[in-house]
Amino acid sequence: MFRAYEMHADGSLQQQQFEYIQVDNGVQVWRNGILQSHFVGDYVICETVACGICSTDIARPFLPFPLPQIVGHEIVVRHNQELAVVEINDGHWSHNQPSKCHFCYGSNTMRTQCPERLTIGINQLPGGFAPKTIVPRNNLISLPSTISWKLGCLIEPFAAALHGVITSAPNDTVLVLGAGRLGMLTIAALDLYRNEHKLNLKITASTSHTEYHALLKDLGADSLEIDGVYDTVIDTTGSPNGLERALSLAIRQVHLKSTHGQPMLGMTHWTEMVVDEISIIPLDQLNRKSTCFLMPSLTHLQPRLLQEFDITVLDPVKAFESGKRFDVAFCQTMKEADQLLRPTKKEESLLRPRGSLCFLETKEMQKRITTSRCGDFKTAIQMLDKTRNERLEALVTHIYSMDELETAFQAAKRQLGSCIKVIVTPQHHSP
Repeated sequence: MFRAYEMHADGSLQQQQFEYIQVDNGVQVWRNGILQSHFVGDYVICETVACGICSTDIARPFLPFPLPQIVGHEIVVRHNQELAVVEINDGHWSHNQPSKCHFCYGSNTMRTQCPERLTIGINQLPGGFAPKTIVPRNNLISLPSTISWKLGCLIEPFAAALHGVITSAPNDTVLVLGAGRLGMLTIAALDLYRNEHKLNLKITASTSHTEYHALLKDLGADSLEIDGVYDTVIDTTGSPNGLERALSLAIRQVHLKSTHGQPMLGMTHWTEMVVDEISIIPLDQLNRKSTCFLMPSLTHLQPRLLQEFDITVLDPVKAFESGKRFDVAFCQTMKEADQLLRPTKKEESLLRPRGSLCFLETKEMQKRITTSRCGDFKTAIQMLDKTRNERLEALVTHIYSMDELETAFQAAKRQLGSCIKVIVTPQHHSP
């Protein structure tokens, strides 16, 4: 048994008593002597070494998943005396379960988008702010000896940052807006990306923290002053105001990484859009082989669109209940976009993961907005092996014990002075 903090819907952290018990078909979670959950599959119970705090943890009460829960998903564990990082998406592949799920086993796998997945520390599965962590066996990724446990806590966010860079494929000029925790990792990923692909890419970092300027330069930023507009703007602000500013500074596209769970520009489901990796694409950039859904308000455009696209027109709820999903959905307003992203109370879109919204007959949303979620851990580890790891380790500025979790969260929220990345360990000393 152990005591751990769980997060509640009001954002408070409250200690409870837990016990994880390995059983024949999985793991049971007991909370205060009462069976809380039974996770069926090939799970192992690992010793938690450390877990980082990120903006998603801070914004957890705004996300559409039940609380209370032990949160934390930037996790390093010890399994069979070896250090490993934990891939957070728990799907069929995580347990070698026989399945027809084309996300887990298709020719172009998208394991992070399995519609039946759980997410460690976010959706149902307890997270890493506890002495023990429940991990699907296939989600354990061994850390090479060249990567420390501190740097291991940065693998998950660095993989996400790298995935965002690869997805947006910036060229010429790129601005990272909000160069805080995720922004710094994005700058490091951009620097590695341009070196790997031998690109003439100018990287600008924007932050109100002048004390970070030397570190941002060391991570790869060429400029620290916003000067004009940029081919690509990557929004890592974690703020509802960030997207509007990013759009005003972008020539070709904005790449959105923020998952703060709050409305922006008249639309509610931006975080769900990022989680599903759905983009907003102008009409002239769409793949003409796409299967498309047309909102009833745009029915008068059907004859013209049918010349280029396979079009379905239906009430979005009826279309969702039919089971069909689409590559592209045409809409006119932000309210209609919300209906397409979440037609019912289920956490599922009418669009396939990595699909596209296209706004017609409106001046809104006519720039390309791409999004991305989790990245590939093994690719991130391989990339980090090609760089000076001490650059990224310098981001870890504060280490707290799990008994000090409330203080650790306050430090991560404020992000003042020398505080950049906060890591939590089971003990008062470093592992």
